[in-house]
Amino acid sequence: MPGARHVQRLLAALYRAPRTRRAAKATLSAVLPLVGPRLRNRLLQSVERVIYANTHDIDRLPEAFHYWSNAYLRPRLEAFGFANAVEFYALQVQALASGIEGPVRIASLGSGRAEVELAVCELLASRGVASTWCCVELNPQMQDDARRRIAATPHASRFTYATADAGRWAPAQPFDAIVCNQFLHHVPAVEAFVGRLQQWLSPAGMLLTHDVIGDRGHVLWPNARQVVDQIWPHLPEAWKQDRSGRQVDPYEDLDCSAYSLEGIDAGNVLPALLRHMHPCFFFGYSTFVLTFLDRRFGDGVDLGLAENRRVIDILATTDFELLEQGLLAPTQMFGAFRRQPFGRVEGNLAPDIALTARTRNPPERLVASLTTRLERAAADWDSTATSPRS
Repeated sequence: MPGARHVQRLLAALYRAPRTRRAAKATLSAVLPLVGPRLRNRLLQSVERVIYANTHDIDRLPEAFHYWSNAYLRPRLEAFGFANAVEFYALQVQALASGIEGPVRIASLGSGRAEVELAVCELLASRGVASTWCCVELNPQMQDDARRRIAATPHASRFTYATADAGRWAPAQPFDAIVCNQFLHHVPAVEAFVGRLQQWLSPAGMLLTHDVIGDRGHVLWPNARQVVDQIWPHLPEAWKQDRSGRQVDPYEDLDCSAYSLEGIDAGNVLPALLRHMHPCFFFGYSTFVLTFLDRRFGDGVDLGLAENRRVIDILATTDFELLEQGLLAPTQMFGAFRRQPFGRVEGNLAPDIALTARTRNPPERLVASLTTRLERAAADWDSTATSPRS
């Protein structure tokens, strides 16, 4: 694209300050629908490079997220033998390694600075499993960061690198495992990509992913949006301020795919995987709760206040209830998919239920119960705040 470097420099300059960043997003949202698909994809890739190159704390999450994760998500994951993505990948590769001679050959697509890949390699080595890694990353700056970091470790010889668009890249030979860590939701036309992906696996190979499977651009599925709309008025006001400082009331969805590759085809990730591969493990989570605890609003939740912790407890409990009853769909997953059929699927939820739940309507009594619990909690805080002190 002529002038691509100039566009990227301009985007980088705009992205550094919150005010100009908002203006850049608004401009991109207006311009991108007017250009052809090829130019649009190249512009979106430029945006992707700029965002990740200029945001070194890209993985930082609010304290409210970690409170929820440690109290509600982690115990459920530990029932399956892992507590996080690194342990999940290592556990699955370790099982795969029993049928492989020599090191397990692994490709990681969209590997970024390769922190996860190095951690998995180290954990596997501590368990007596040898692995080799090919890290495929579009952003040369992030790839260089990965090279420097890994070169200083005892595992440097186990890593090779390809600075390339994974959508256009093709390996010279199949891999035993492919890792897509928070990557598939950045892929336009993910159906076609997954169709090629399964061909890069050996016959007994496995795709491992921790990824977003919610609606396009991270907007809520319509039935989850109905729940959020009903409970939004009952939340503390501080919860409704987004990270730019804007008060959002009533609730508004934010379509990140309007100006970036975030969630560009997220809704098709799980259907594409199920059409082209065979699940052997699936764990879905967060129907709506991360709306309040993720980067957009989570920093406004002060964990020093008991009432905020109580709200998280109420939302988290209801979120898992609706998920486990198949009434709302997960927006995040840990998944292991084989190229060939593989017996019973382990996990907390059948993948087909995760799809059908996208269009179900949760009973009004459950939503009413949730709002009642929030109202009672708010009344308790009000009475505590106004009661005379001894």
